[in-house]
Amino acid sequence: MVSVGLGPTAIGIEISRTASTISRELRRNSDPSGHYRPFQAHVCAATRRHRPKVTKLSMSRELKALVHDKLAVGWSPQQISRALRHEYPDDPLMRLSHESIYCAIYSPSSGLLRKPAGSPLRTSRDHLRAHTRQTKARQRFAQPMLSIHERDLEPTDRTVAGNWEGDLIVGKQNRSAIGTLVERKTRTVKLLHLTSRDSQTLRAAVVDRLGKLPPELRTSLTWD
Repeated sequence: MVSVGLGPTAIGIEISRTASTISRELRRNSDPSGHYRPFQAHVCAATRRHRPKVTKLSMSRELKALVHDKLAVGWSPQQISRALRHEYPDDPLMRLSHESIYCAIYSPSSGLLRKPAGSPLRTSRDHLRAHTRQTKARQRFAQPMLSIHERDLEPTDRTVAGNWEGDLIVGKQNRSAIGTLVERKTRTVKLLHLTSRDSQTLRAAVVDRLGKLPPELRTSLTWD
């Protein structure tokens, strides 16, 4: 893997982050003697991920009462989370993320949602809302495409010249792109210079590149 465009400062930051991650892993998962053994470290990590875990709200009556009272007067979980950080800056046990508050509201055993009184949220929602796409995906191609398995020759057959395979290579941060055309038999490669990443530019580049070849050498094009 080649990293392009990273200056000394960025490289130093990445090295520092990597070292911090390794150091945290060694501190958390080394055995009592200080040795790090991968199998034992995996067991320790898996044990910590065991669910369900005891929540802060179930351990602290004060925190639970505070969250309950804020919800009763119309505060949102985000507002409650920010207020806790402001009121208890030095007490991590009295701080709670808004995601944890939402989970507690939707959990029947937490006590924050008391039926039939209804949800304490402004939206009156008492359950997680499924994330669905509002719009259907558009058809990728204006015309029906032919599957590779429906061609006159088998996908593994490379005995006849003139059958090409195309692909698109996108550069870093989607700022550039080039197309590639590979002839299946001779493995000839042609690169397509693309000034922009849209279908019209790609189509024009393919037509220009293959249009210079004899008809018998441009029988089909299979796009990845």
